[in-house]
Amino acid sequence: MSQHRPSEPDPAALQTPLPSGKGAGESSGGSSGGSGGRSGSKAGTSLDTIVARVVIEQGLATQEEVDRCLEEAKGDKGKTLARALVDREVVTRRQMERLRSQIEAERSGQQIPGYKI
Repeated sequence: MSQHRPSEPDPAALQTPLPSGKGAGESSGGSSGGSGGRSGSKAGTSLDTIVARVVIEQGLATQEEVDRCLEEAKGDKGKTLARALVDREVVTRRQMERLRSQIEAERSGQQIPGYKI
């Protein structure tokens, strides 16, 4: 009876910026559910917008939970929304890892087959 323990992703991987094909001046590009008063001072703001939309659409978090985590991330300059969601136990590290390829595809502008955008 060997104990199978899947390797957990490195917490730093959740904060690693994903490659971006877009410039930093993309603050009002039609984000759904955006909270208007965000300053956009963090480089991960566009990534946070995608993460927020995906976790809500997948039913992993409510808008209220995401808003709380966004406030937490905004107050801590080095913290991303993904990290705040995991730290507050809204989503697990494994769930966030599973969403990573979807989030990367959206960030690079690719469409995901079978996924409604």
